[in-house]
Amino acid sequence: SFLDKEIKFASKELDEKEKSTIEYRRFIIKKVHDLTHQFPDTIPTVLQSLLSNFLCHKYNKQDDNALESAIFVREVMERHSEYRKEVAESIRDNLYDIKSPKALRVLLW
Repeated sequence: SFLDKEIKFASKELDEKEKSTIEYRRFIIKKVHDLTHQFPDTIPTVLQSLLSNFLCHKYNKQDDNALESAIFVREVMERHSEYRKEVAESIRDNLYDIKSPKALRVLLW
């Protein structure tokens, strides 16, 4: 999907310290959030992409976008119990690759 491509593109930006890159990542997270509220059936696909591309890369160690992504994932688990098992399995599968201590703390609440 288009959003999946944008998530992958935003995760591959080279200049992680560039303000526009960080803002673009935040924008993508917000759009994913909006999309899943309007179309809950997109949750499994979009969240897997978000987990593997925004939470599991080295730049997220200092980046607040990892924390924002983790908060969003937790919110999805609370609001959409029908996807809780699938989301929890995705978190489990990606757990060792998550570098942000703050994001880990949110995901393991």
